[in-house]
Order: sequence, then structure tokens, then C-alpha cells
Amino acid sequence: AGWQFGNVFECKIPLIFPMSEYNYYGCYCGFAIWNNWVEDLDRCCQIRDHCHAQVKKLENCKFLLDNPYITSYTYSCSGNEVTCSGRNNTCEDMICNCDRQAATCFSQAPYNKGHKGVYC
Repeated sequence: AGWQFGNVFECKIPLIFPMSEYNYYGCYCGFAIWNNWVEDLDRCCQIRDHCHAQVKKLENCKFLLDNPYITSYTYSCSGNEVTCSGRNNTCEDMICNCDRQAATCFSQAPYNKGHKGVYC
């Protein structure tokens, strides 16, 4: 679920709330989806979107409104490391891992204030 991604993100990068700092960042972070990305951080959003799109294609992963952003999952956070729970079903686990990988990507990419609010 979208709110869980915020928590997973905070585990990897404490003290930053992704919905405000990263929404409408570059060409891919936010509600619009574009074909191009402007730099590494923007590419993290593209990777997460594509990962969720792959989950949606699986026959056994049909969601309410066909939307993985509202499917919740179980995870733990310890020492800035996110672990997806073995109690998740296949779809929940895939979404958790999409979010975990995206949060890891974000933690390794520099934030450029000049790309906030960029309209591609």
C-alpha cells in the first residue's frame, strides 16, 4: 500500500517523508507517468512503477480496482534494513519487494532540489 511504502522508505532513509519530498520530483515520481527519467532518483520511481505493473500482469494477483498501491503487506525494519515477511502471499511479497527495492534505490541516489516540480 502507498502508506506502507512511506514507512519502508523511512526505514531506509530516516527523517524524510517521501510523499512530500519526492512527489512530483523529476518526470516519474508522482501521479503522472512519462517515458523519460531525468536522473537516478527519478529512475527509482520508474523502476517501482514498472515493478508494480509486472505484479498486476500476474493472473493470481488481481486487486481491488486492479491497483497494487492499495494492497497491504507485512514487513519488518531493523537497522535500516527492510525484510518482507514470509507470511505475505505471493502478490503481497512481490509488492513488498518492489517497495523494498525502490527504497534501497532511493537511499543510494542523490536528491536534486532543482528536479522537484519538474514538468516533463
